[in-house]
Amino acid sequence: MTREIPVHHSKSLKLTNCLLFELSKEGGFEQLQDFQTLIEQMELHIRQRGSQPIGPLIQRTEVRVDEQGEPQVVIAFIRQANAPIHHVEAPYRTEALIRESDCLYTRFVGEEEHMQFAYNKLQLVAYEEDIPLRGDTYTVFVDRNDEDETVTADVFMPKRDR
Repeated sequence: MTREIPVHHSKSLKLTNCLLFELSKEGGFEQLQDFQTLIEQMELHIRQRGSQPIGPLIQRTEVRVDEQGEPQVVIAFIRQANAPIHHVEAPYRTEALIRESDCLYTRFVGEEEHMQFAYNKLQLVAYEEDIPLRGDTYTVFVDRNDEDETVTADVFMPKRDR
């Protein structure tokens, strides 16, 4: 297996009919302890509204500044559906379209515990090439191979407008 992490400079990400579940430090990252149940509940919520979940799980991580000027990490789990999702109840919300048109991108294939190298590589390229990033990251979990304990994930980091 190659350990190269290739970087592409202008990739787009388009997500439609999205159901989002946001976690924040205040909301309790402890909800991640039962991660599989969290995802199953999202998929059930989609089905109960007459749609079907499609595609892989997507995770968006961003840093927001609160009223006191303190940075807060917010993680959103996103599932796409085959049709618009109506009458969504808390703690979920929907977005009909999420489009990120100019991103640094890489596809990571390897052990999950090494996935931080993909994030680090994109940040290093941005630093070396003076590319301003917005600070949010989308990770699309394409595949998991339990046999050899690897994941395939697409990582998108949107560029900031200059």
